[in-house]
Amino acid sequence: MSVLPRFLTISIILVAAAFAAAPQAQRTFQGKPLTAEQATTARELINAHRCPCGCGHYLPGSKSQPACFGCSVGKWDVSFIIEGLSDGRSRGDIVLDLTQNMLIDVFADYGDPTLPEVWERARRIAGESDIERVVLRPMGRSENGVTALKLVEFARGAGRFAQMHELLITWEGPWDDRSLTRLATEIGLSEDDARAFMREADVTAQINKNRQHAQMREINGLPAVTVNGEPVADTDDALRRAIRKVMLEDSM
Repeated sequence: MSVLPRFLTISIILVAAAFAAAPQAQRTFQGKPLTAEQATTARELINAHRCPCGCGHYLPGSKSQPACFGCSVGKWDVSFIIEGLSDGRSRGDIVLDLTQNMLIDVFADYGDPTLPEVWERARRIAGESDIERVVLRPMGRSENGVTALKLVEFARGAGRFAQMHELLITWEGPWDDRSLTRLATEIGLSEDDARAFMREADVTAQINKNRQHAQMREINGLPAVTVNGEPVADTDDALRRAIRKVMLEDSM
C-alpha cells in the first residue's frame, strides 16, 4: 500500500474528504485523536454543513450529496470542526461559528514576503467581531509555494493543520523541499511520512479553484483580501468597514 492512502486513514473524517484553515492564530490545537463520541459529532456536523465558498455543495467527505471536492474553504471548515472538537470545544460553540455568514479570504502563497503582515491584520480585525473563518487561499505561483501547501495538507491529515499553517506563515525560510519537510518534526509528525506523502500529493484542483475565485473577484496584486467575495483595500479601516457592511446587511 502506498504511503498516501495509508496515512489518510489517520482520521475517519479526513479519509473521506481525500485531502491531504483551522487557521487560528489565537488557538493552538494539539492534534489529539477524537474520541468515538467526538468522531460521531464531527461526522454529523460535516454531513449537515455546506461549503461557504459559494459552490452550494456540502463539505468534503459529507455523506450528503452533492459533496464538494474540497477547496481551501471547504477544507478549512472540516479542519475547524475536527480540530475544534479535539481541542475540547463544544458542539454548540462550533455550530455557532460555522453559521456565521462571513468569509474572509487571503489570496497568497506561503512564503510571500508580506503574507505575515496581511494575515496578522486579517486575523486581528476579524477577531474584533469574533469572526473565525479567515482562510488562506494558496495560489501555487512557485514550486516552493506548492511544496508548502502539500506539507500543510499532510499536517491536516493528522489533525495538525492549524499548527502547521501558523508555523509556515511565520517561517522565514529556507523554502527548499528538504527544509520544509523537516518542519513536520516541529509539530510532532514524521519527516519521512511527510516526504512520502508530498511525493504523491496532488493539490492542483485546490490551487485551480483558488485561482478561479481570484479571477472572478478581479484580483490582480497579491496578497489580496476579500470579504464575502468583495476585494478590500489593505488597511485596518477598509477591512472593518467591509465587515460592518456584511453584518449590517445580515441584520436587516
